[in-house]
Amino acid sequence: MSAAAATARPPRLQRRVLLAMLGVIVLLFLVFFCIILWETLRRDSGELDRVLLRNAQSLARTLDRMPDDASVSAGVTVFLHLRADAAANDPHGEPRPLLLVSRRDGGLRLPAAQPGDADPLRLPDGLSEAVHQGATLRSYTASSPHWTVTLLDDDVQRTRWAALEVGVELLGYLALTLPVILLPVWLALRAALAPLHSLSDQVAVRAPADMSPIVLPKGYRELLPLQTALNRLFERMAATFAREKAFVHDAAHELRTPLAVISTQAHVLQTSEGPTRHEAAHRLQGAVERASHLAHQLLRLAQADATALAPREPVDVMNVARDTLAGMTEVATELGSELSLSGPDSAVLATDPRALRSMLGNLVDNALRYGGRGVLVDVSIDVQPARWQLRVVDNGPGIAAAHREQVFERFWRGKSGDERGAGLGLAIVREAARSLGGDVDLQAGPGGRGCSFTVDLPRT
Repeated sequence: MSAAAATARPPRLQRRVLLAMLGVIVLLFLVFFCIILWETLRRDSGELDRVLLRNAQSLARTLDRMPDDASVSAGVTVFLHLRADAAANDPHGEPRPLLLVSRRDGGLRLPAAQPGDADPLRLPDGLSEAVHQGATLRSYTASSPHWTVTLLDDDVQRTRWAALEVGVELLGYLALTLPVILLPVWLALRAALAPLHSLSDQVAVRAPADMSPIVLPKGYRELLPLQTALNRLFERMAATFAREKAFVHDAAHELRTPLAVISTQAHVLQTSEGPTRHEAAHRLQGAVERASHLAHQLLRLAQADATALAPREPVDVMNVARDTLAGMTEVATELGSELSLSGPDSAVLATDPRALRSMLGNLVDNALRYGGRGVLVDVSIDVQPARWQLRVVDNGPGIAAAHREQVFERFWRGKSGDERGAGLGLAIVREAARSLGGDVDLQAGPGGRGCSFTVDLPRT
């Protein structure tokens, strides 16, 4: 479809609203049609019964005053001719009742009896039903001293005529009202959707890196929630881009050091012998281990950033904690440290097991790495009705209060610039906790010694 054709066609929302309005109008037309038709038939049924019965009685009295049968025959013949001419000139006009006339003594029948005709002399006076030419008709019979007059009316034919009359009348009103109703609605929708088109145009022409707020003219209160939501999204995206840019810069800077060491020591290995060669090999191995650890932590951080998109599943967090600590027991033993776990025997919660293992592993690794030899690390899980907590406490040297917020920043390792870590472990913990709807807090350990990390998470 060409751009011109797409522009000429009304917006989909506008078409749908117009079609909905048209559907409502048509539905109302059908409702009014049924109501008016029912009222018409109900009203005509009573009035027509009385009118036709009075006509039959009046005609019977009139025939009784005529001097002879010839006069009666001439008058009835004229009536029948007039009825036939009216039906021929207006085949869709109002149905006219059939006329049957008989002398009380059976001497004359007008029109002449045909097979299947109703017999007026056998019909009771008043309103009844009669079978005439195979059809059941409504009968209006009146008798005078010498004559019996019967008028036969077809209810089916009269109902069709009434439906046609009512339908044609309402269709005329519908044809007049549709433009009057739909045109203002279309104009109102076009004016109402104009700010939305302006908003979409602003978003369409923006550069990929443009995260500036969207500005709409005042007065479009309906679009204020959408404008606010988009601007908040742009703020979050801008912050994310800035953080990722800084992250890439810092990661490149951190990787540059071990790579430079690897390059230097590899050259030393090629050009030296004896103790110098052995020392270069040792430094090379350390640089490789640090680069490997840094790459591993970067991968964990990327996984923590994506955890918010991961599906939650019922997990026994106590089993996950036991398995994680079991995998770190060997490292703790080598350092002369001790790990302990407390909590309920079982606690099945909806969470992401990868994020849980990442948080617990980094917290325990941080305690073992910086707590010193012989540090005691206690892990506890506390499940409450609405929330649950993962707490890791150690009795190491602790962290100064002024630095407790900085430790969660990426690549921060304190003033000492400790080369043993990548400075990403606690950043990974915070990202994973926030992606699960919680957060992590750092306080001093029992007695003001060591660290107490508390990860607070919702149960749902």
